Amino acid sequence: MAGTATAAAVVSQSGTSELDATARPDAPAVGTLNRLIHGMNDTAGGLAREGGLLDGPVRGTTIQRDGATVDVATDGKDVCWTFEIGSAACANLPIDPKLGLPTTIGSDEQHTWLVAFVPDGITEIAATSATGERRSAPAKTNVAVVKFDQPVEVQSLEWTLPDGETIKRPLRGG
Repeated sequence: MAGTATAAAVVSQSGTSELDATARPDAPAVGTLNRLIHGMNDTAGGLAREGGLLDGPVRGTTIQRDGATVDVATDGKDVCWTFEIGSAACANLPIDPKLGLPTTIGSDEQHTWLVAFVPDGITEIAATSATGERRSAPAKTNVAVVKFDQPVEVQSLEWTLPDGETIKRPLRGG
C-alpha cells in the first residue's frame, strides 16, 4: 500500500495521515481485525463485505488511551477498529467529516467510552450524554477516545473542521 495513496484516502485536507505514519503490516491489530472481519464474513451473511479489510495489504496499530485499548487497521479502502469493551466497526474511506464520524461505544459498570475514527485536520471531538454531561478528547493517530466516568447514553458528537466550521451530529443509541 503506497503511503500517498493511503494518505489521500484517509485524510480530509492534509498531506499525510497520522495513522499511516504509525501503522505497519506486522502489527498485532492487523491479525486481530483480520480474524474478526473474516469471522463476521463467515457468520453474519457477508456483513464484512460492506466494509472491511478484504482488499489488503493491511496495516494497523494499537492505541491505548483513557483505559481503552483500540486496534485500528486499514487497507487503504476501508478502516476498521475495535476495543475490548465496545464492538468492532468499519468505515469506507475517505471519510467525509461534514457528514459524520464513524464511532463505536462501549460501557462497563463504571465507565462509557466512545471511540471515533477522525480524519486529519480535526484535533478534538466532544460527546454529550443524554443527561447533558459533555466530555472532550484529542484526536491522535486518527482516533479519539472520549471517556465518561459512569455508564451513560451518548446522545451527540461535535467536532470542528480545519476551516473552523463546527459540526454537531446526534448519535443513534448509546
